[in-house]
Amino acid sequence: MCEMKRLIPLILAALLLTSCKAAPGVSDTTAKQSGDWDKAPIQLTEVRTPTPTLPVGEIGTTAPDRPARPGVDQGGNQGGNQGGNQGGGQDEMGVGAELDGYTQLLTYIDQSSISGPDGWERHEVDDMLDGIFETTDNGSNKYGENHNAVEVSWSMDRSVVINAYAIYTANDTETYPDRNPKSWTLYGSPDGIQMVKIHSVEDAELPAVNYTPTLFEFENDTAYRHYFWVLEDTVGGGTFQLSELLLYTDRDLPDGDEGKDEPQPGPRLDGLPAFGAAKSGADASPLIGGDAQTWLDAHTSLTDLVKKDSVICSADSYVPNEGATRLFDGIYSADDFERENGGKLCAPMDQDYVYWEMEEAVTPAGYVLVTGNDTAQYPDRNPIGWVLYGAADDGEWVALDAVKDGHLQGADFALHVYPISDSGSYTRFCLTIEYATGVVQLCELILCQ
Repeated sequence: MCEMKRLIPLILAALLLTSCKAAPGVSDTTAKQSGDWDKAPIQLTEVRTPTPTLPVGEIGTTAPDRPARPGVDQGGNQGGNQGGNQGGGQDEMGVGAELDGYTQLLTYIDQSSISGPDGWERHEVDDMLDGIFETTDNGSNKYGENHNAVEVSWSMDRSVVINAYAIYTANDTETYPDRNPKSWTLYGSPDGIQMVKIHSVEDAELPAVNYTPTLFEFENDTAYRHYFWVLEDTVGGGTFQLSELLLYTDRDLPDGDEGKDEPQPGPRLDGLPAFGAAKSGADASPLIGGDAQTWLDAHTSLTDLVKKDSVICSADSYVPNEGATRLFDGIYSADDFERENGGKLCAPMDQDYVYWEMEEAVTPAGYVLVTGNDTAQYPDRNPIGWVLYGAADDGEWVALDAVKDGHLQGADFALHVYPISDSGSYTRFCLTIEYATGVVQLCELILCQ
């Protein structure tokens, strides 16, 4: 027997758990961080009101196929009911469930920050963190996706410690138990870029029962503002779904706005140049191979001076770990990429831009573009033409380099150096991608002086 817990939804006055034990068949495979402190998952008793009634038109499951997104393999189980869920708009955010000894963190989540791959119609990623874990008037509330590997990211309105969470199975898990998550990792991040492993589970056996929570408790003393939940596999190795991920802390939290992170001033994007400069740009043969490495070794990288919270891309990446901030994480070799859980920019881009600011004025001698981790497989994702602009704090944009054809190699993690002859000092930069094949990926963008 483990310590008694009680889990009470808002609509119940109290529901006492008289006993709880490790879920049958669930071994404690959580990755150890420091010492033997991990606790076995707890199969919680049902905490719902009377069994929800499916509304008219809901037939128990929805798993419609979505059109393939450019550059993303569709894969996974394409089964499931194509009908149902024809109700009205999205329900208001729920309030989750209370857990004795913990504070439920739903109201601390910045709902606008939730990001992940597209889900099925009306079963999108924000349904995973909305506090609603039952069937509602608008149909079953869950997140479903036709892949067995999914990355979801979100931000809190202040830095908080998460040391427990409950995963709720979906509305039709009894019919589709193979869609249950099997292996996953929760990461925290102080800046939304570097990811620190908090809790990892392998070969979990979540119950094959509809709307049933399993509680995971673990040691964590570090508060983070940004979090990533990375699904690595499902029971069936295909389609994934869950109803809810409820987050908890056992730490005291301030009331109201006390401790809330101050909003950062937005970047000044006024006066961005019009696209088209690369039409008259030069065909550029960059320094590559040993010459590129020699040049890079002789210059100083300015990556540490990039204000990470200033980075903006006009195109949305396919998954959270492939956003523009990954261009400035300092990880661009195959070994580091694997060891440090590196990322890249991968997004549908053509006539788009990446904007960033520096901590201080810099005079770049050139810049380095590094191809992605799978460019050998997808060489057509290399950008073709672009312009690099710089601007002083209150100055106009200056074209530092206009490239009509950059001649990037179709190889993984390949360095390409483009020297700059301009001798001005700038605090703001913008790389406009002006010619591409529809999808652009780059592992790193390094300004050097």
